Amino acid sequence: MITYDKSILESKFFASDRNFFTDSNNKDLDGKSYLDYWHTRSHKIEAYWPNNVYGVAKNIKRYITEGTNTNVESLSLPAVTRHGIHFEMYGHKDLHPYEFPTGDKSVEFKTALSWPKFMDPIYIQNLGEDKVLKTASPFVYSYENWKLSRSQTTERIGTLFFPRHSTKSRVVVTDYKKMWKQLEQLPDEMKPVKVCVFHADVDLGVADDAISRGYETFCCGHVLDQTFHWRLLDLLSTVKYACSQKITSNAIYATLSGVHYFLLDAKMKYINVDQFKVLRMKDGDDYQGALQHKREVTNQFQSINEDDYPNRLITAHRLLGYDRIVSPQEYLNQLLELSDRNYTKEQAQKYNLIHPDVI
Repeated sequence: MITYDKSILESKFFASDRNFFTDSNNKDLDGKSYLDYWHTRSHKIEAYWPNNVYGVAKNIKRYITEGTNTNVESLSLPAVTRHGIHFEMYGHKDLHPYEFPTGDKSVEFKTALSWPKFMDPIYIQNLGEDKVLKTASPFVYSYENWKLSRSQTTERIGTLFFPRHSTKSRVVVTDYKKMWKQLEQLPDEMKPVKVCVFHADVDLGVADDAISRGYETFCCGHVLDQTFHWRLLDLLSTVKYACSQKITSNAIYATLSGVHYFLLDAKMKYINVDQFKVLRMKDGDDYQGALQHKREVTNQFQSINEDDYPNRLITAHRLLGYDRIVSPQEYLNQLLELSDRNYTKEQAQKYNLIHPDVI
């Protein structure tokens, strides 16, 4: 995988050019056409291409391959996995209409790696228990891979700020002046402040704004970049604190990796730019329960309280399904059993699945 030095260098490079992610001809530091390379790769190998988001499938398969005598890196996961924590799903009965691929009517590709625990009954109700494997978040396995590969120790100093990120489907609007002011007012022991900007917000000029204000600024890469988690973990390893305007997956990832996370007081809203369907918390079957759950998690991160880190870590473990982490061999066995129950030899060979008749 990527080295630490190259990881940090590339992260700064990605943030330095507002137009880098808008032109498929732009070259990375290795001279590759960055977007074409990752877009092409992401639609290969995995039967369900969104499993490539942030390299989640790749990191699961790396964990198995490096811990067993079986190389599964060129095979496809036999199930869908989510790439982040979706608080809005708490209390829902229905799955997102785009949860599964629909391109091949001959294969009912409806198997799932379920995490955290509040997703289990949703998947089981919609798919059936035999089609669901209760497991840990892919990020947990990314973290395990990363810990095995990184030998250097970096002094943790300062704060890493994650502006709440936009996507192709919606743009984040926030009070940036208030946000920058709050960062400037942090005590000296929490400085220097660094900024990590999502690629969609590099396009919108957020990174340029941070750089113009003197902040060392980074971007972990495009959403389909398979080394995204590694760059994120490398950046988190350099800081003692991290923050954003809203509780989201990176708060939980930062906490797992030993960082004290807190929230800024900067209001924000989303502007939808297309018709991509979003499952809303208020449309679930237990809106009040979902709202209360989100509030309880948010309240743990409202202020900087280093003494409360153990409790925040318990929350991170719960939301990542950390207690479900298993050995590489056991995870391989679980995937083989899931695949064997749900896919024929012909289907497994067609999609090159991790399956007893393929490996």
